[in-house]
Amino acid sequence: QQLLLTFGGTSGAGSRHFVRMAADSGSLKNFVENATRLCLDWGAHGIDIDWEWNRKLEAEDTDDAAERSAYENLMSSLRQRLDVEGLLLSTAVSASSWFGDNYPLEGVMQADYINVMTYTYNGAWSSTANHHAPLSKTENIGLTYWKGRGIEAAILNLGVPFYGFKYSAAEAPGSAFSSVSTLDYPEVKNHLDLGFVLHEDTLNGSHCSMESAIVFFDSPADLSAKVNHVKKMGYHGILIWEIGQDDEQQSLSRAIYERMNPQDPSSYGREIRDQDFRAIYRPASGIELYSGSEELFSAELYSLDGKRLAHSNDHFRQAHIPCQELPPGIYILRLRSGDWVKSRKLILGQKFN
Repeated sequence: QQLLLTFGGTSGAGSRHFVRMAADSGSLKNFVENATRLCLDWGAHGIDIDWEWNRKLEAEDTDDAAERSAYENLMSSLRQRLDVEGLLLSTAVSASSWFGDNYPLEGVMQADYINVMTYTYNGAWSSTANHHAPLSKTENIGLTYWKGRGIEAAILNLGVPFYGFKYSAAEAPGSAFSSVSTLDYPEVKNHLDLGFVLHEDTLNGSHCSMESAIVFFDSPADLSAKVNHVKKMGYHGILIWEIGQDDEQQSLSRAIYERMNPQDPSSYGREIRDQDFRAIYRPASGIELYSGSEELFSAELYSLDGKRLAHSNDHFRQAHIPCQELPPGIYILRLRSGDWVKSRKLILGQKFN
């Protein structure tokens, strides 16, 4: 597993400062050095640049040419500095030619891999209600566009949303609407529980509807289909925006992982329900785990880069993991018993149940 530090943000916020910084040699040098030092200090594996454009640039505009040049300067400078340290460079790019044409190819191709934000094809800015990330448009408008500009499929990541858009006063896909709201995946599931009727379509995008409201979202089946497409087309992988919008069971993340890793033993065997185990974290002593069933288990604690840091005794109905010497941060707790494995993220330095 690898951790990259992302700099940037949406077109109306985080990216607006890039131009002035990257156009000045002094501030560019300071940014590149400080960002690289931050990677080294935190043990990260590289840098991701999320430079998003707030307008379509024109070829004949001198200021627009300078803005493109600033992007190229930033990517080239980072490439040179990160190569010295053996670190990675990636960049997020627009999902169509509309803003995609703004990116100078010489800058984009400095990246080890490219995150295509293929989840922006519809929204409040649109005239009709439609899915924002259908696989059909993801391929035909997004990834095909970048391949057409000479980018190899092997370094492209297909973007998927963990959020949905709810269109009010929409009669059917393709109809007009009165307003749009954003839902995370647990909120989408709540609508299904309230009686919204599910219409799954792994090519054109799934939605659920009731009366005069439609919610478009990616279901686990949609994500599995997109992973299949990634494998078929030889793409690098999947970009998620964003993982914090998944449900407690990590249904969307699991759908991606299990399709990506069909031979991983954690994808097989009996599903362990969360209520089967209780975990208590005490900063002074570590993690106590208790089984609510007759299952015997062992537990291990891993860092995000896959290094095992601590483990419990084997095959008991309760376990203790000493971790009081570990710094605060995000870790992976893995439970094992027989033919099953269950993993969950946890944050040391904070209480959890």
